[in-house]
Amino acid sequence: MSNWARLAVLALALLGHDVPAGSASGAIALPGSHVAEVSYCANRYCENSPNSVVISAPGTRRNMSGHSASQPICVQRAAAVARNYSTSFADDESPISEGGAWINGKAVGLDWADIRTAAGLALGVSLPSKYADPTAVLTGEWGSDQQAEGTVTVKTPLLTCCHEVELRLRSIIAAHSITGYEIVCSVSVGSPYLEIVRWNGPLNDFTYVSKVGIGCADGDILKAVALGDVISVYKNGAKVLEGKDGNYTSGSPGIGFYEDSNDVWSKLGFSSWRQFGFSRFSATDDMRAP
Repeated sequence: MSNWARLAVLALALLGHDVPAGSASGAIALPGSHVAEVSYCANRYCENSPNSVVISAPGTRRNMSGHSASQPICVQRAAAVARNYSTSFADDESPISEGGAWINGKAVGLDWADIRTAAGLALGVSLPSKYADPTAVLTGEWGSDQQAEGTVTVKTPLLTCCHEVELRLRSIIAAHSITGYEIVCSVSVGSPYLEIVRWNGPLNDFTYVSKVGIGCADGDILKAVALGDVISVYKNGAKVLEGKDGNYTSGSPGIGFYEDSNDVWSKLGFSSWRQFGFSRFSATDDMRAP
């Protein structure tokens, strides 16, 4: 018997008198950390949705006048059970792994650089080519609506462009491809900017969604939220940027960094990678209102 067939049997019980043990009214747990929302069909949406099935045997509900009426039951697969991740980068790793929790830009994407961690900081490494940002995203299946948050660390003031901390949403790393949304915040004092950028797959293929002329500094908390086709960015709890883009609806949260190899530190023979990064990071797809 298929999962959907099992759901049909369970739904009939759920909307009748018997609720499966451990299930809240209106929801059934599914294999693969999914849940199913069960309801009577109010319109034809559930009949046309690829994530829904309509049970052919009608359910019976009592209408406003108190009379019984037959109505199909809709079983709809909802978002995955909430995923949460939080880290303060306790281990020194290159590339970042944290027990297999991360996918890296060079190790898997091949054309980009990896993220490393050192002394409680997530940071970048030298780029193999321009715009090949060190990038890493979390493993596993994440709900489309998701958020990522990072605490910015800047050890030494960086005066010139460009040095960036980046959050990622709905991102997928595959060989020679990274798709998803990048939220870029400059930590260069002399060149502040905050941008939402869509990565289209191949290296150097990206599209600007929205931008504003503010940057990030040591201790700032940067948060990015994707809800439907709206991406919102917050700095220290205040909303500072919003953009709309519906190209990507799946993928994982993650982080990234960028440094212009022509900056003054590099010209003097020093790397500024150790001067900035994230000291904490968290992600969730539990976007339910409190």
